[in-house]
Order: sequence, then structure tokens, then C-alpha cells
Amino acid sequence: MIRNVVLSILVLFSISMYAQQDEPVSNIGKTLVEIKQEFPNLEYYGYDNQGEDYISRDPNGGDTSFHFVCSNNRIVKEYMKSQDNDGFSIMMYNHFCESFIEKYKWALKTDTPSRKQFVFRYYTLDIILKKENNKDTMLFMYQKR
Repeated sequence: MIRNVVLSILVLFSISMYAQQDEPVSNIGKTLVEIKQEFPNLEYYGYDNQGEDYISRDPNGGDTSFHFVCSNNRIVKEYMKSQDNDGFSIMMYNHFCESFIEKYKWALKTDTPSRKQFVFRYYTLDIILKKENNKDTMLFMYQKR
């Protein structure tokens, strides 16, 4: 009896560990201090409806930036934003969509030509293509569930 219970717990634990490893890695749940170590040029950007928004801009002056939204000293949303008119953002959108659909089709919940949403255990992942300020804009965004 005890042996069956222990084996059942081990099986459930193994399944849980495998499921967690089968999800993409994100910075959701990390502290702002941890993010600042990885992105030393991080600066305060403003306030998002979910918390304080910090930005790390492309040091080469490009149109790609990384945003981290912090609430209670924990990252609750992170996203990469790319804007241009030369097709790079469209190429990135297509590449991310193809890669993630191939690996995480089971998590795909929204599938439109300009938005894909994947739902995982602790967060959602949205890949979005839109026009913003007359530029093609690609967003690759993780949000805490």
C-alpha cells in the first residue's frame, strides 16, 4: 500500500517536472535585481496597468527593446518589441510563430494571422504583429496568469 502511494507520488512528480521543462523559459517571477543583472542598461520607462515598466533599449540604436513589468518586486510581464518598415519585424513574427507552433502546438489557444497565443501553466505567451506609429510592430510577450 505505502509502496503504491510512493510510486504514485514519484510518477506525478516526474510528470510535473517534465511538463515544466516542456515549456519555454521566461523571466516571469524573477526579481527586478535579477533582471538588472542580465540587462545592465535597464531603465524606468513608466507605469503599466500591471506595475512599473522598465525598458532595455538596443545599445546600437536599433528599434528593438525589451520591457519588464514589475509588481511587488517580481516580474509579471515581459516583452520584446521590434519596429521597422523593412520587413524585419514581419520576418521575426513569422519565425517565432513557426517555431512555437512546431514545438508547443498543444498550448496554442488563439490563432489569427496577426496574433498567436499560447497558454502555459504559469503564464501566457502572445506573439503579435500590428501597425504602430506607421511601422510594422512585433511583440513577443509573456504575462503571468
